[in-house]
Amino acid sequence: MQRREAEALLSFENALKYGHGINAAMAYLGISNVHRLAGRNKEADAFLAKAVQADPTNPTVSKIAAKYSVRSGNTDQAIERLRRAAEANPTGDVLLELGQLLNQQKQYELAATVLRRGISIAPDVANLHYELGMALVGLNQIQDAAREFGKAVNLDPKHGDAMSQLGIQYAKAGQFREALQFMKRAVAVKPESHSAHYNLALVLANLKAYDQAVQSLNKSLELNPDNAQAHCKLGLVLDQQGKRAEAVKHYRKALEIDPTNAEAKELLKASGK
Repeated sequence: MQRREAEALLSFENALKYGHGINAAMAYLGISNVHRLAGRNKEADAFLAKAVQADPTNPTVSKIAAKYSVRSGNTDQAIERLRRAAEANPTGDVLLELGQLLNQQKQYELAATVLRRGISIAPDVANLHYELGMALVGLNQIQDAAREFGKAVNLDPKHGDAMSQLGIQYAKAGQFREALQFMKRAVAVKPESHSAHYNLALVLANLKAYDQAVQSLNKSLELNPDNAQAHCKLGLVLDQQGKRAEAVKHYRKALEIDPTNAEAKELLKASGK
């Protein structure tokens, strides 16, 4: 054990013993973090559990414990930990994390309630509006969702995910020119996002800008080569350009990555290959 590590552990242990300006939950959390940084995850988890037991409503402890619960595949436990923290001490960041997990679990109604509460506490947090938008999409409340995505972009002009979602909603409404502007902005602020390039390509294809769509799909696949749907869509656009042989290669690649891809199967069958 290195000297700094030993000193840190001794400091937190003394805090537990003598109460040096820190409560037990935070002291246990500190010990957990020291073990985590040293790669001793078993010991880290044990002290994290003690931190939760010492104060199950502490927002800092709850957020970290929830993160490791999710990593271990126990999302229900993570939600319960955040719920307890939110009940005792509702803060925007705890409610945001709780809302995100509920969205992931497709508990959209409850997520919307939690996120609206978060917005009432922290109205200027762009991610709260974005996650509320995602919950509303899940509830098929599209116009309300678009408003929340718009608020997220207004609060954070570099919120690429919110821009993409605005573009998606415009595209669903058949307003591809409007969608294109948001998709381009999303790519500009998140050039490393394969999904941003993919979404841009979908809009370009609908506008019959096939050369540009091919470029965007190639960039998406450069960032994420194992995206079966992107290969499938690239094949479809190439087919539209009369490049059947190239298209077939991408249909086959899509099926190689995902043998259950029904669209790729149908397109390959239609191509006669």
